[in-house]
Amino acid sequence: MWVVKRVGRRAPWDSFAGVFVVLFIIGCGTSPLPDAGNAAQFDPAAGDPTPAQFLVREAAKANGQFDAAQPATIAINQEIVIEGNLESRLDVDLYALGAVLAGDQIVIDVTGHDGLNATASLFDDDGNLLDVNDDRSFYYGNHDPLITRVMREATGRLYLGVAVSSMAAALSEDLPASASYTVRVSHTSGQAVPDRPRQVVWLDCGGGTDVQIGLREIEQMRPFDAGMISARFAGQTDDVIDWVLLHMRRDFASYDVTLLDSRYDVLPAGPYSKLYFGNTSESYLGIADMVDADNAFLDQDAIVYAENLALMEHLLPDIEAVGQTLANVGSHELGHLLGLEHSAGFSDLMATGFTVTRIIEEDLVFHRALLHGNVFPVGWQDGPAILLKNLGPGLDWTPAARVYVGDEHHQQEASPDEATLHGVPTWTCATCGHPVSGR
Repeated sequence: MWVVKRVGRRAPWDSFAGVFVVLFIIGCGTSPLPDAGNAAQFDPAAGDPTPAQFLVREAAKANGQFDAAQPATIAINQEIVIEGNLESRLDVDLYALGAVLAGDQIVIDVTGHDGLNATASLFDDDGNLLDVNDDRSFYYGNHDPLITRVMREATGRLYLGVAVSSMAAALSEDLPASASYTVRVSHTSGQAVPDRPRQVVWLDCGGGTDVQIGLREIEQMRPFDAGMISARFAGQTDDVIDWVLLHMRRDFASYDVTLLDSRYDVLPAGPYSKLYFGNTSESYLGIADMVDADNAFLDQDAIVYAENLALMEHLLPDIEAVGQTLANVGSHELGHLLGLEHSAGFSDLMATGFTVTRIIEEDLVFHRALLHGNVFPVGWQDGPAILLKNLGPGLDWTPAARVYVGDEHHQQEASPDEATLHGVPTWTCATCGHPVSGR
């Protein structure tokens, strides 16, 4: 979700505390806990225990980096319980759950105690985000995280992360200085790997009735009119839309997704998602139904508030710049529907907080970047890899398409000294000495 802030003539277009997300409850059965007599205890000096332990108690305070994650290995068709404590709002606990295979189902069921509102996340062995959940039912007041995931691919070590909810911190909730939690983790093999049905997206510039994003108020979408952005563009609406389509189709060319043009194409017979262009908002540049981690829902909605670009008129952008800007916002919102969270990358399409000039002048791309702190305090998001897993390769996909443009560029300028960021090796920039993260 993109948010508008007006600060003088060059207002930053920052992001709010996350995309407008609809959280679905996924019920799952859990086996009874072992009784105290046969609950194995974790010995941190012994490393990853074999076989898996039933009860894990947080043994070290400095387990907030991937290379210092506490072992909590779980065997196939078993359940373990993790008991831990977050010492402050900034504390992060990471646990190494061991190896998993494609078709393995992992269930993470967190219960916060002492008033804790927590966030839980899963990462692969490179520290890349696989799934994250803040509240299993935000609208019904159940703030305990729940993750149910069938693995599409194997990973040598699966990491579990637990942290204080960034939403709770943003809302200035009266959080305790220290709070405990319990996590039930189950690992089941032999599940069907989620298929990847072809994703179709209807790019709608013709308006729409009774459009509702999540549980927000229903909107009546006006047809997109470039003249509402600037009188300079009156009568050039089709030209702007052509540029939007060109840039968005380039953004998604490597993936098996079809972008349809509402002006000329026929509505598909099967399920499809809709991305509307039009209207104005006092708060947002764009908004989407949810972050669909596995792209399991093929019929979602998002809006790009195209008329808000009138606020950029003092920069006198040309037709292509307007089309590119709308495409940047459109690809960002569509990225949420296809499984992507916010990132902190400098030129990543899922980043937030761009200045007005940057969002107009730069043709953003998907690449691997640090997670935005509002998603989870540590870890990365590998946008190209997630889209490839959720959508499959497109006609223009080649192995080279998986090279991370941002990483490749900075590695060429990097000093030979490596730094470790959250326990995952990265390079430092020779010119500023900061980890290459886009911050």
